[in-house]
Amino acid sequence: MQEPVLDSDYWDSFYREKNDWGKPWPQVLVVAKELQYTFGTPTIRVLDLACGNGRYTIPLAQIGACVDCIDFSEVAIAQVRTQAKELGISDLIKTHWIDVREFLIKPCWYHLVLASGLFEYLRESELHVLIRDVQTGTVAQGINIFVYLLQHPQATRIIGEYPLVPGIVESIYESSHAWQIVFSEVSLKEDCHPLEKRGKPQKHKHCVARMVARKVR
Repeated sequence: MQEPVLDSDYWDSFYREKNDWGKPWPQVLVVAKELQYTFGTPTIRVLDLACGNGRYTIPLAQIGACVDCIDFSEVAIAQVRTQAKELGISDLIKTHWIDVREFLIKPCWYHLVLASGLFEYLRESELHVLIRDVQTGTVAQGINIFVYLLQHPQATRIIGEYPLVPGIVESIYESSHAWQIVFSEVSLKEDCHPLEKRGKPQKHKHCVARMVARKVR
């Protein structure tokens, strides 16, 4: 039996305690800048799914991107709004306090769609639906970037997570002639943070997957 997915109350508590996810994966900003050049505008449209407290949303807006950021944690969304106001980039960020599974993605609209730390909280059926919506919502020559956890014998199982079978996300993209995977890697990462709401930090490992795909047509 799989444990229930962690809910918004858990994540409100997580962000209220000023937790964060560390520095963003630098490749996201590299890709965003490449898209700005490709489309000839700094104001590329970005969708940040499960944005948390803005680890990617804030730096993307700082380079001129227009970001729709989605999260079901009211506390996290409030923190994004506060940061945006302090940095003077509120006009580039549109926050959405909503579950990503309920957000309606506009077809052929986003130049970049990213999700980091989301897929491992979705059931496989939900994952397929979300990815198809993301693919439909991406413009031609646009990019999807995902960072997520995989099942691995050395990786710690955390309550509420459904780590994915290796290759499942890639297989969805490989099944479509409209998409090309341009980067994919898997690595074991040592980490230390509370494993439960009231747990103490414990050293453990995650199996982290990163994938970049381009919509070629």
